Amino acid sequence: TTDTNGLINANITFGDSNNNLPSPSAVSIFNIAGELLIREENITAGKWKWQVGNTASGVYLYRIESQGEAIFGKIGVIR
Repeated sequence: TTDTNGLINANITFGDSNNNLPSPSAVSIFNIAGELLIREENITAGKWKWQVGNTASGVYLYRIESQGEAIFGKIGVIR
């Protein structure tokens, strides 16, 4: 579906239904070339939603940081 601005309503959630994203956390999203697209810091709600809106199809990289540790992964966006 789309909103009133014509953006596609789609989210990718980091964390799960039990709000298991460590608190506080930071999530960074990069394109496949390694360029930083989004950085959200001080996440304390246990989860964070990336509103992909009109993000192009492709592979994106993420980094979740908390308490001096980091995990990395890949996400595919398909339109």
